[in-house]
Amino acid sequence: MQIESRSQWLEGLMQEHGGHKAEWHNMNQTLRTFGYKVTIHAQDKVANLVKSVWLWNRANVAEKPIVVTAVAGWDAAEAEALEEVDDAYESSSCCGKAALEKRVEGIYHDSFSLTATATTGEQERAAADIVVRFPPEYQKKHMELFDRDGKTYLRMPAGLRMRDAEQFLSQHQCAFPATQPTIQYISGVGALTGTGSYGPTRDNPPLSTYVVELTVVDPKGAIRVLSEEKDGEIFRRVRDCHLGAGFIVLDMVVGGIEPAFKLKRVDHVYRFSQVQKAILANNPFNESHFIGHYIPLPGRFARCFRTTTFERTEERKTPQVVPHNLTTLLSYIQTNAAEGIIEYITNTPELQHLFKLVLEAAVAKTFGEKTKVVQVGDAAETWHLLGTYTDLPFVDNNFLITINSPEHGQHVLLNLINWIHETLQQEFRDDRIVPVLTVYIRHTKGIYYPEGEGGIAPTAVSERGQSILSIEPLTYTGLAKTKEYQTFLSGLKARMKELDLSVKEHPGKTLTMERLADSFSDESSKKRLENYREALIALHGGAVEGIERSPFLTPAKRDYIFGEQRGGEPSEPLHSVPTTSRAAHDPALHRKALQYIVELATTHGHSDVRKVAGKLLAGL
Repeated sequence: MQIESRSQWLEGLMQEHGGHKAEWHNMNQTLRTFGYKVTIHAQDKVANLVKSVWLWNRANVAEKPIVVTAVAGWDAAEAEALEEVDDAYESSSCCGKAALEKRVEGIYHDSFSLTATATTGEQERAAADIVVRFPPEYQKKHMELFDRDGKTYLRMPAGLRMRDAEQFLSQHQCAFPATQPTIQYISGVGALTGTGSYGPTRDNPPLSTYVVELTVVDPKGAIRVLSEEKDGEIFRRVRDCHLGAGFIVLDMVVGGIEPAFKLKRVDHVYRFSQVQKAILANNPFNESHFIGHYIPLPGRFARCFRTTTFERTEERKTPQVVPHNLTTLLSYIQTNAAEGIIEYITNTPELQHLFKLVLEAAVAKTFGEKTKVVQVGDAAETWHLLGTYTDLPFVDNNFLITINSPEHGQHVLLNLINWIHETLQQEFRDDRIVPVLTVYIRHTKGIYYPEGEGGIAPTAVSERGQSILSIEPLTYTGLAKTKEYQTFLSGLKARMKELDLSVKEHPGKTLTMERLADSFSDESSKKRLENYREALIALHGGAVEGIERSPFLTPAKRDYIFGEQRGGEPSEPLHSVPTTSRAAHDPALHRKALQYIVELATTHGHSDVRKVAGKLLAGL
C-alpha cells in the first residue's frame, strides 16, 4: 500500500475543510506566509482541524510537523495603480464611489494583527502551513454584554476588530476601560492578549489585565476555558502575552466595561528646538495619557514632534472630531496612491537618500498646519491617532523601558529623543540615507508581577508604581535592510545601556535578538520566561515531546521561545526584516519616482534635491 506523503495528507485535509492555497499577509506585512487559508464558521470545526493535525504530527515523527496559525489578515494583492485610485475617487459617479468605499471596507478595514513576527515568515523554518480565519460576519454576531456580581463584561471573538467592539459597546452606551490602542483596526487578540502592551495610560495597566476568561483550542484539539478558576496558573502565565504558541483563542471575556465617557484630546506640534522646554515645563509622565510622535526632519526648527494627551471631561463634543465610523477614505486613497512610489524609492539604493523628501511630505500630511488642536468627543471617537495606515511592508522595533518615577521618565525621554534627533541629523548633514520613518513614544502603567510571577508580558514590572516607556522606531522594509538603520538600532541600544536602563524588546514585534532568552536575561525575567515555557508544555500534554510535534509551533518559533541564550549580537536576526518586496527595477516606475521627488522638492523649496533628482531624471 502506498504511504500518503505529507503534502498529500495536507491537501486532503484542506479539501475536507474548504481550504485553498494563498499568499497571505497581515496589514503591514510584518507577517507573511505562503500556504493554505481556511475560513471556518464554527468553533468545533477549528477544534477538529487542530486535532487532525495533532494526531498526524504525533504519528509521523519523521516528517516536519504541520503548523496551524490563526492571525488576522488577507490574501496578498497588488496595490491599485497610482493614478487610477485617486482619479477613480475624484471623477467617479456616486455608484463608483460606493464601489470604491466597498473595496476599502473589504480590504483596508479588515482586521489585522501585530502579533509575533515569529508566527509566520518566508523562511522554510518559520512558515506556517495553514492560516485559519473566522469571517467578519461570524465575529460580529458573537458579541455579548452581560452582568456578573454587579460588574459588566463583554464576550468577544478573538479576531474581531477593536473598532467593531467599540461600536458595539457604544450602541449600548458603554466603553472599554480607559486604556486603549492607538490603532482601531487591530484584532482583539492582538490588542488584548497576544502581546500584552496596549495602553497608553498612567493609571490603568494594559487592556490584557481586564481579560478574565479565554476560550481556546489547545494543541490536542480540545476546546477549553482558561480563567482564574479554571487552570488559573496557566491563565496567569499566558493571559498578558501568549504569541499564539499554546492555543488558538476563540473568544474572550473582558471586564472593566463602564458607562460611555468623553475625552479631551490635545495635540501639540513642536519644532524640535521647543520640545525639551515643553517636556521640562509639563512632564508628560504626569499626564493621564501621553503619546509622542517624532518624524526626523533637518534642523532644530523643523516642526517634527507631536505630543498627544487625553483626559476625561464633561465638556461638550467639538465639531473637529473625525467620525469614528469613517477612516477618512480620501486620506487612505492618497496614502495608497503613493505607496508604489514610496516602496520603489525605499528599495532602490540610488534613490534611498532622497527619501527625506517623503518624510517632509509625511509631516505636512500627518501633523497638519496647526500647532495645537483640541478635540472633545466620545472615547471611541477620540482615542485613535491614525486616520490611515499603510499596506507597505515595514519594520517596527519596540523597546520597553522600566520607569521608576515621573522624574525618571522625564530624564530618560529627554535623553533618548535628543540622542535620536542628533543621530539622524548627522544623516542629513552628510547627505546619507535617513533610515527612520518615525518614532512612536508611549507611556503606560506596568503590569505588576511580584518577583518571579507572571509570564513574558513585555510591560511586566516588579515594583508597584513602576511604569513602561515604549520607544518604537518604525521604517519601511527597504530602509530597514540598510547599514544605516542597523547602525541606528545598535546605537540606540548602546545608549540605553549607557543609561543603565532595564529594557525589554517587544516579543511580538521585529527583533534584534534571536531568542526570547536574549531579552529576558535578568533573574526575575528568567523566571517569567520559565513560567511561560512551563505553561506551554502543560498545554501540550505536560511533556517536551508535545512541543516538538506542536501544531502551533514552527521550528523557528519553537527555537525562539525555547532556545538558550546565544553569546554576542546576531548579525541577521531570524525574524528581523521581511525579505519580500514588490519593487524590482522598473524604468517607468523609476521615472515616476524621480518625478515625484522633483515635485516634493519644488513644493518644499529644496532646490538642491530638485537639482539632484532632475539630473537623475534627465539621465534616464
